[in-house]
Amino acid sequence: MKVSFVTWINLAFASVFLFLNAAQVSAQCCTGYAYSQEITISNPNSSILTNFQVEFLLNTQALVTAGKMRTDGNDIYVVDANCNPLSFWIEDNSFNSDKTNFWVKVPTVAASGNTSVYLVYGKPSASSPNPTRNGDQTFVFFDDFNTGTVPNTSKWTFVNNTGSGSPSISSSGYFTFTANPSPNLEVGLTHPMTAGNYEIGAKVFVLNQPGRVDGDPGIGWFPNTISRTHVVAGWSNDDEGPLDAVWANGGSIGFPVSNPTQNRWSFVRLRLLGNQTQARHFGHAPLPAFDASSGVLTATSSAITKVFVGAFAYQGNPVRYDFFFVRNATSNEPTVTPQAEIPGPPMACSAVAPVPTLSQWGLILLALFILNYAAIVLWRQKQLGVASRA
Repeated sequence: MKVSFVTWINLAFASVFLFLNAAQVSAQCCTGYAYSQEITISNPNSSILTNFQVEFLLNTQALVTAGKMRTDGNDIYVVDANCNPLSFWIEDNSFNSDKTNFWVKVPTVAASGNTSVYLVYGKPSASSPNPTRNGDQTFVFFDDFNTGTVPNTSKWTFVNNTGSGSPSISSSGYFTFTANPSPNLEVGLTHPMTAGNYEIGAKVFVLNQPGRVDGDPGIGWFPNTISRTHVVAGWSNDDEGPLDAVWANGGSIGFPVSNPTQNRWSFVRLRLLGNQTQARHFGHAPLPAFDASSGVLTATSSAITKVFVGAFAYQGNPVRYDFFFVRNATSNEPTVTPQAEIPGPPMACSAVAPVPTLSQWGLILLALFILNYAAIVLWRQKQLGVASRA
């Protein structure tokens, strides 16, 4: 079968266009980014983890000092193996340090195996933060008390069961519960929550003021009544000594803390898996294991209606919170390991399959139409020339 000149033109142009389009799609994924690191997530569970938040530490101070990363971190973003951008959050005040806490929301973590995501950075022209660097998009629930009205009434309900107290916002991006020295004060914020396997975390500071004792920060899950005697699962700190308590259904267990928690920022995590309550409390990374050595508390998870952040106090000291989050959790957490840095974008970006958009297909059809028209004109002129010579 003889192939016409016009057909050859069409085939050649379509092949070249698709090839160039593939290169363009691949390049757009990581244009201008000089470095990347693969982050390997190893899931020991036999089931897939869905919309799961994973955490890893990175020495961003070394990268900033070496000129590989912007001092404001605006050139950071995270993609999956198909180059889809992933939501992530960097813990407040941890960037440009030797222990920067990253959180990434991974849509699917493969069962009994490894899943990779990619940290990409090194773009000096990135003057604005990546829009996927967002705590609200990363976690099940999140508040860093940095923007808008605090407390944000679209997220929180203020409760003040006993005594008197008033929350206030400081100019430094943290939330303060300032209470009058009235006995049995329970003041805080609540957010609706259902039962499930969750971890809640907060960064907490208890101010030690003369004449006041028992400034107990508290986070936890509650039924309708906010009180330590009605806690489904919660945590509070006894500032009179290095001892914390995990509460459940009105009972508690204590576990030792290496340093008293007054007048310093501390990190607290509380995990509720079914009816098992565990907690950990630490001053800085790396993170210790969850503490259940003093016993396992039984909490009635079906009674959960809300999460709580606030203060249980007896003549209480002011309590500050820098951030609060709720994430999905499992009893056997995956391990997360950053791999060695490589120059340029990750292989995920260069392996993107070329899938033209509707507008790109429109350009293809338009170009084919123009070529066809030009080919027909040339063919017609050739035919006229042959006829005139005859």
